[in-house]
Amino acid sequence: YRQTAPGRFEPQPLPVDAQLSDMYAVLVADLNHDGLSDLVLAGNCFGLKPETGRYDASEGLVFVNRGNRSFEYLPPRLSGFRTPGEVKQVLRLSIAGSNHLLVGRNNDSLQLFRLTP
Repeated sequence: YRQTAPGRFEPQPLPVDAQLSDMYAVLVADLNHDGLSDLVLAGNCFGLKPETGRYDASEGLVFVNRGNRSFEYLPPRLSGFRTPGEVKQVLRLSIAGSNHLLVGRNNDSLQLFRLTP
C-alpha cells in the first residue's frame, strides 16, 4: 500500500515474481542504504491435503526499490538470498555491528544472511 494521506492508503500490486507461491514473511527495510524501502519476501506451505499439493515455488525474493513505486527483482545469484522450505519469519538484526537477516523455517534450521554494506 502507498499512503496517500494520513490514514489513507492506495493498494499497489507486487511484482509478478511475488505471485508464484504463498508469502508468509515480509520484511520492509532499506537494504542497500539508498533511502528507499526494499522488500524481502518468503513463504511456501507444505501442510496441505494430498489432492491439493504443496505450495513450494518460492525460495525467497528480494525486491530493490527503484523509486516511483517501482521494484526490481534481484535474483538469488545477485542477492545471495536463497531460503528453500516453509518460511514463517524474516527478521533484520545486528550482530557485532553488522546487519543480518534471520530466517525462521517450519520444521527446519534457522538461516542467517549477512547484509553487505
